[in-house]
Amino acid sequence: KKIPQKGDLIVMLGGDNYRIGMGGASVSSTDTGNYDNSIELNAVQRSNPEMQKRVTNTIRALFESEENPIISIHDHGAGGHLNCFSELVESTGGEIYIDKLPLGDPSLSYKEIIGNESQERIGIIIKESDYEIVEKIADRERSPIYIVGKVTNDKKFRVLDREENIESIDLNLNSLFGDTPKKIISDKTISNNFQKIKYDNNDIESYIKSVLKIESVALDYDNFHGIATSIGHSPISGLIDPKKGSINSIGEALTNIIWAPLDEGLKSVSLSANWMWPSGKHGEDSRLYDAVKSCSDFAIELGINIPTGKDSLSMVQKYDNDNEVKSPGTVIISASAHCSDIRKVVTPNLKGNEGYIYYINLSNDDYKLGGSSFGQVNNKIGDDTPTINDIDFFKKTFDLIQNLIKEDKILSGHDISSGGLITSLLEMCFTDNN
Repeated sequence: KKIPQKGDLIVMLGGDNYRIGMGGASVSSTDTGNYDNSIELNAVQRSNPEMQKRVTNTIRALFESEENPIISIHDHGAGGHLNCFSELVESTGGEIYIDKLPLGDPSLSYKEIIGNESQERIGIIIKESDYEIVEKIADRERSPIYIVGKVTNDKKFRVLDREENIESIDLNLNSLFGDTPKKIISDKTISNNFQKIKYDNNDIESYIKSVLKIESVALDYDNFHGIATSIGHSPISGLIDPKKGSINSIGEALTNIIWAPLDEGLKSVSLSANWMWPSGKHGEDSRLYDAVKSCSDFAIELGINIPTGKDSLSMVQKYDNDNEVKSPGTVIISASAHCSDIRKVVTPNLKGNEGYIYYINLSNDDYKLGGSSFGQVNNKIGDDTPTINDIDFFKKTFDLIQNLIKEDKILSGHDISSGGLITSLLEMCFTDNN
């Protein structure tokens, strides 16, 4: 952080103000139920990862520029704007225009506007001459940006509503950052009287076996078993057809995990399904029903279970003027299975000049571009997406590949998903030293 000069702009990046995180620092330091229920509910914070990414990308672009225009920067901690802006000007002084702070809730009082802890906001100080380029970068990253004050260099922190001609805060900086009185905490030291650990040197082997079994150690010393895990998701193909999106998500998880020798092949696999959906919006509950039923039916036909999962069914972000952004209905499939020999796990790198490269189409489907990365770079979703047409063929091929792995017949392997066959071949080349 550099010392700002009089006239420098105080700028906020990020989202609107809501009645969120009011007195959050105080409430979090006490037992739940210590305050009135409404106070504790207003103290809860919520996150907006999409907004966080926009703000972060803007900041990153600025500090990666040849000349970084940021003079000083501070996050919004406990106390919201009051915390952020006062610390930005703690060495100089400044004035904040409360009428320039964006409101998601017009019923907020001055105290709530300046003190709420709505997340994903950053305060920065820049030269007035740099604002145009900073605004362009923020607009490119779709990050809201607001000029919310100026550096005054008068050693004061002031909060003004210029539209109503009201000054709600006028404090000397030493009132905010002066020496606080030391808090004295009195307590008593309690002496513990635990039993001494006793042991017999003759039982050392038994002790070692017991230690190796304990959860925090969990070291397997008599075989080469392990746990294989993978994930799969296919949100764009799910936009075209929610049934195929579910099937493709399971298919991707399975073609990722296939390269580890599983104890009982496909039967070893268990799945977890994490659903993220803009439920309640027109047509989305129908799509969700189709996606869940297809996911269930496909897993049953494969003979594998989905014993657990999670759902987030309010994946909608609303903005001013009744605009809203819906998450594409998505299921993320996590697969796990008992690996019989971690030494036989197949890696994706090509092994010099050995062997041939074989293409195995587990989907038994035609070539379709819907939901593909190629479609994405052309700003198109597509109207037809591939799926797995013959489940019995998929099962047999999966276990055939498993048997070949256990017999050391496969040197390298890579699934084909995002980016298609060309990407898989490139990645198999990238991971080889030669």
